[in-house]
Amino acid sequence: MLKTLVASQRSKTLLVFIDQTFVSGINFLTGLLLARFLGLEGYGVFVLVYGVVLFFSGVQMALIITPMMVMGPRLSSEKKISYYQAVVVQQFLFCFIVGGVVVISGGVLNWFIPGWRFEAFIWPLALLTIAFLSQDFFRRYFFTLDRAGSAFVNDLTSYGLQFVILVLLGFTIGFRASAALWVIGLTSLLAVFLGLAQYCRDDSWQWPSLGQVFQANRLHWDFGKWLGGQNIAYWIGNQSVVYLTAGVLSVTAVGAMSAARNIVGVANILFLAMQNLVPVRASRIYTQHGISALNCFLKKVSLLGGGATLVLVGIAICWQEFWLQLVYGNEYQGYGWLIQWWGIYYLLSFFHRPYSFGLYVLSHTKAVFLSSLVGAVASVLVVYPALKIADIAGGMFAANLVQVVVLLLLAITYKKSVLMITSEQY
Repeated sequence: MLKTLVASQRSKTLLVFIDQTFVSGINFLTGLLLARFLGLEGYGVFVLVYGVVLFFSGVQMALIITPMMVMGPRLSSEKKISYYQAVVVQQFLFCFIVGGVVVISGGVLNWFIPGWRFEAFIWPLALLTIAFLSQDFFRRYFFTLDRAGSAFVNDLTSYGLQFVILVLLGFTIGFRASAALWVIGLTSLLAVFLGLAQYCRDDSWQWPSLGQVFQANRLHWDFGKWLGGQNIAYWIGNQSVVYLTAGVLSVTAVGAMSAARNIVGVANILFLAMQNLVPVRASRIYTQHGISALNCFLKKVSLLGGGATLVLVGIAICWQEFWLQLVYGNEYQGYGWLIQWWGIYYLLSFFHRPYSFGLYVLSHTKAVFLSSLVGAVASVLVVYPALKIADIAGGMFAANLVQVVVLLLLAITYKKSVLMITSEQY
């Protein structure tokens, strides 16, 4: 019986890894595809617009998904049903609000700055944001309930179709940034409908009471408010480089930076797999075995994941111009040196994660927020003058410097939290 359970858990873990490898791989290839067919300027525009989706995705991750993945497994069987139903309602209310914000703010922006011609992006961006967030919720909901098969089928529908359609368009009639948004949004929407069907097939639905929804909201807010601030600060710290580069230099410079980042972006396969596996596993280990077992688990994650990231980064850096020529053609030649900067950036970024996961499990999300807030403020203050002084190279140096600062803060904070818990036990 025990061997059967262990084998079942291993097969589910393997399927989660396969699914995340597929999703991350498609995202990686899609980024390469978009950069190749949109060109430097067109890809720069796409990156700037898509940053809106990343912003709301960070908020959703903090206030809905991460609390669900950490708190859900801890609940008793009786409480799980009503809790997850309340979270589903919470998710769709959130998407409704986000869609309205995108449409209204886009219209206001287009009114005050008509020269940006943002009207072509308002509706595809609104659709993409709502559909992307909803599909991401369903896939992570299925992961939380150990239904990796359902998640994989849903991801295959969304990401597989998205990639196939973009490939067909790219090699036939071509496409612009707005068309790419429509394609990704519509394929995500199709996966949302599939997710609803999967949910209704395997789970009996009963509308939760307002009290249950409010209770779930309160629990998620208490858990995720600092994490939400952290994700917003993280977005500012990362995206400030992109938007300041567009303002100080050009949209073309954004396209070059982002295309070079895509080459190293294969490491996101590892990062996102960790995002799905590590928090849930770490939460269970801490609940069952305590702080020492959690530390051992996170050290293993750091050693194995850090080594894998170093290998991926090294391969990208050693043949930097070759990769640009192979993937994008001649238009991006001469920007290979940016891959070196992004390689360092990704390696530093990896080591943020074990400390952050540990603090999440200990419910010390405020500490993660404060670390990211310092990073965001430092990024805004440092990146702008660095760009003015040394162009793209200055911006990349500043971005890596901020990563070092945040890493040190996370490491110090986590170690203090562990010492505090250990002293309380004895």
